[in-house]
Amino acid sequence: MKKTIHSDVFVGIGLEAFCLFFYLYGRRLPAAAKTFPNILLLCIALLAAFVTAQGVRKTKEMAGGAAIKDITWREIRYPLLTFAFAVAYYFAFRYLGYFIATPILLVGLMWFFRVRSWKALVFIPLGYLVFTYVLFVWQLGVRLI
Repeated sequence: MKKTIHSDVFVGIGLEAFCLFFYLYGRRLPAAAKTFPNILLLCIALLAAFVTAQGVRKTKEMAGGAAIKDITWREIRYPLLTFAFAVAYYFAFRYLGYFIATPILLVGLMWFFRVRSWKALVFIPLGYLVFTYVLFVWQLGVRLI
């Protein structure tokens, strides 16, 4: 008999490792600066614990003979491709700057999710950039690279 573990167990453990890595990475931050990231990491860790627990329950169901279907590309393609957009945005942001990378990301994601209205493709990124420029650069004096 083939012994299998449900994929949710791996996802939960991976998220817990992610939280631990960034908690340890952020320990050198000043106390006031690490409060919010630590709260977010705690929330993610708690949710990951629920995912792991559900994965263990599903693993036990699989051992009992219950059929749980495998994850298919059709189910995970949009989350994975959206993650690929986020990785591409990171590099574009790093080398092109915020005000060039952000509209490229917004238009790319809208096009990917089948928004075909030229008005939406033009005015949503433009309005977002104007709003962030006025708020962060003019009002708050934050330098957005």
